[in-house]
Amino acid sequence: MRRLEWHPVAIHDLREIHWRAGARIDAAVMRFAETGEGTIERSPTDPRRIRLRVRGAVALIFVAHDAIHVARIFGS
Repeated sequence: MRRLEWHPVAIHDLREIHWRAGARIDAAVMRFAETGEGTIERSPTDPRRIRLRVRGAVALIFVAHDAIHVARIFGS
């Protein structure tokens, strides 16, 4: 499992969306860090930039060699 690093803005975002969507996206981020699985879209300009989607939320993440950086969370 890669180390997860949450940007303070992403933590704030997570607290601001509906708790069920927040729980789903949090679980999806942890699952992605552990297995690499999830509903993702890679950026065409930088494949390390990923949108991870679940019902009700999207996580914008950056995949580095040793860590996954969670930059933002958006409710949908």
